[in-house]
Amino acid sequence: MSLAEFLPLAADAPSAGGAETVQIVIATGAATVLTAALLVLGLGHRSGRITILGRLAGVAERAIGLPGWAALPLAVAVPTLLSALWGLAWDESLHIDDGRDAGPLANPSHYFILIGLFGIFAAGWLALVLPKRGERPGPSSVRIGPDWHVPVGGLLVMACSAVALSGFPLDDVSHRLFGQDVSLWGTTHLQMLSGVAIGVVGLVILFREGVIGARERAARGEAIKPYVRLPKRAENVKQRLYYATLGGGLLAALSIYLGEFDYGVPQFRLLFHPVLIAGITAFCLVAVRALAGPGAALLSALWFIVIRAVGTVLVDPVFGEVTSTFHLYLAAALIVEGVALLVPARDRPYRFAVVCGALIATLGTLAEYAWSHAWTPLPWPSHILPEAMAFSVPVAIAAACGGAFLFAALDRRPALVTTRAAITGALAAVVTVGGV
Repeated sequence: MSLAEFLPLAADAPSAGGAETVQIVIATGAATVLTAALLVLGLGHRSGRITILGRLAGVAERAIGLPGWAALPLAVAVPTLLSALWGLAWDESLHIDDGRDAGPLANPSHYFILIGLFGIFAAGWLALVLPKRGERPGPSSVRIGPDWHVPVGGLLVMACSAVALSGFPLDDVSHRLFGQDVSLWGTTHLQMLSGVAIGVVGLVILFREGVIGARERAARGEAIKPYVRLPKRAENVKQRLYYATLGGGLLAALSIYLGEFDYGVPQFRLLFHPVLIAGITAFCLVAVRALAGPGAALLSALWFIVIRAVGTVLVDPVFGEVTSTFHLYLAAALIVEGVALLVPARDRPYRFAVVCGALIATLGTLAEYAWSHAWTPLPWPSHILPEAMAFSVPVAIAAACGGAFLFAALDRRPALVTTRAAITGALAAVVTVGGV
């Protein structure tokens, strides 16, 4: 093509820089208004002038069986988290099929992501403002002002969601400075993804704080009165289902790092795929099995499949975009459930974690290799298996020990989390994963 032929085409091509200014103004204005509304509602609740949050918290408390400061934020966070996850799956498929967009409001999937991120942010804020004056929401609550104590999970959720939300304007700044990127693992993309993923850990912590808070209220003779009183056995099953729901959500949230492999357009080595799968499943499933007991790991994997299957149906048959495949994680879940029959997960969590991690990295990798040939755009070649296992073993063991550390902290086992050996081990796990 000659220069004379190229110049008119270049003039008509969209800029490689940031979004249209009018879209930035609209998005910023909407975020400002919504944030102001949250502040008014929350501070009005704290002062006693606005009562709507208290009434909503009371409804959620009786429906879920947790104190209102945990029940209402969780009721807000779970559906908005699903909105963000499904919006991300649609967004990836749109960019693969259609290329870049003109800005945050020009891509319909961005609305689902923004609603999800802001909903999680709102959930964190609600967890901070709902506790009554002088009330200590859980044994590890943090004092942030006179007579104002907040749950740790709420702080983590709000902080992580704020980091994720700030990734949107920073992503536009990055595009204006450096042009368009083509990887899900771009800097600001990772900021948004990690904010969501770690925020789900905050939801797990908030739920656990709510469980402990409900028990403390019952011990004081102030038990929550549910709308429907269930037998004790059914109540235990309901609690396990709650844990499994959060465990499946955590699996789905951490799996967003695998998006390019799921669509068959990875920008980095295929070896990352089996290693990340081993680490994600080891961390999540060890933690949830130790916390919730028999069947929790398998239920979490099943709930993950439901989340991803709905996203795949929405993206492909409904919206007509490229199919999003995913791995099932069932082999890892069965391994964790099987190991728990031989090694007590609650009594020996770190031993349990090491055995689970080693088996997930070997047997689990073999199972995922077989599944990659059943339904993925990039079947793993057989020659990758030795290297995949070699790198997956340290990652899976380290991640599983991280899951055991999380369990021990949530189960209030200071001997397993506050000693020098425990802290050193946790830091070593982080260094191992990062090093690999």
